[in-house]
Amino acid sequence: MRHQRREPTHGWQDTLWLVGISGVMALVQLPFASYVAALPLIREEWGLTNTQAGTIYSTFLAGMALAALFVIPLTDRFSPRRLFVASVWGSVITNLLFPLWAKDFLTGSLLRFVAGPCLVGVYVPGIRIVSEYFAEKRRGMAVGLFVSAFHLGIPISLAVTGLLLPYFGWRTSYLIAALLAASGIGLAHLLLRHEVGGAPDATRSSGWLSLAPLRSKPLVLMTTSYALHAWELYVIRVWLPPFLAVVLLTRGMGPTQAAALGAGAAALMLAMAAPGPFLGGLLSDRIGRTKAGVVLLSISGAISFLIGWMMDASWGTLLGVGLVYGFVSAADSGIYSTGVIELADAGSMGSAQALQTFFGYGGAALGPVIFGGVLDLAPPGVSWGLGFSTAGLAAALGVVVLLWLKRLPESTRMAHGKR
Repeated sequence: MRHQRREPTHGWQDTLWLVGISGVMALVQLPFASYVAALPLIREEWGLTNTQAGTIYSTFLAGMALAALFVIPLTDRFSPRRLFVASVWGSVITNLLFPLWAKDFLTGSLLRFVAGPCLVGVYVPGIRIVSEYFAEKRRGMAVGLFVSAFHLGIPISLAVTGLLLPYFGWRTSYLIAALLAASGIGLAHLLLRHEVGGAPDATRSSGWLSLAPLRSKPLVLMTTSYALHAWELYVIRVWLPPFLAVVLLTRGMGPTQAAALGAGAAALMLAMAAPGPFLGGLLSDRIGRTKAGVVLLSISGAISFLIGWMMDASWGTLLGVGLVYGFVSAADSGIYSTGVIELADAGSMGSAQALQTFFGYGGAALGPVIFGGVLDLAPPGVSWGLGFSTAGLAAALGVVVLLWLKRLPESTRMAHGKR
């Protein structure tokens, strides 16, 4: 029996619904940064190089990228709601397995890889559900709030794991975070009992991946800029906590305390990402998608070129720069997702999102690995500065791509004609 579609009214009930569905997005991520928070301890326990440590995280992103090609196009034929709910279940289960079974580079990489498709099955269909629920004039704000919740989940995960580490060790801390994430299952079922918004059934396609979006230059440029943004963003998410831990180690703090405090400080910095996509979405509604993206990506890129050289700076200065870094590095995230939806044809929107996700998380997967390679190969005195500069270079290239997109006449299809 088909579910009755609920048409949105955009009253206070819909605002509450948006907050709730965004809450699910944040909850399921509680264990996803536990690996990063415990990275200095895991690296020591398993005898990992920096490249291997970055690779374990990146296998998770690679799993997201590959799953996007096969899972997300199904939203062009089947209900995104069903994929969303099933992925919440899968996310909780797969994250319970890591602290129970992972014991070395191979098992850690495998388990993180399996977790990736579950998160992409929550995040990307969630963006489509929210986008189709709200009217175009509020779409940037609504998608921005949902994406903000995606970013909020990471610092919460870092903070929770960082607080638990000194008392329980990394495995039990990771397991507790995964168990807490299970509360998102019931909330997802409650909020998505009925279909909400969505394109008419007639626009649904076969559910197979279509490469037609790759023939659209605007979509290719938007996807490329998203990939470069993701490269920088995931370098920050993976390597900022260990960087802060190293800073504390050089100032005489013990390994466990440095890892815990580094995770806590990074959580505070990355928490600034939470309002970022919401405010970035509002800004892009007002001045245009590409213009807002250029401003925000330029600022984050400048900080990427700077922060790795600040190991001798005062803790207060480092914290202040990190707070700005956390905000601007995520503030443009919703812009790319909203732009792809506005540029894509209705019947191939799922494929457009799938390709965006594949290339985006492909870039995100490369960033931390290349950063780790720089740490392993560069002289110790310059390794962190050069590592973060790779993220700055990615951001700079992203700005160039957005300016190219801004010159195309098709860019007026976004944000009611604002470029």
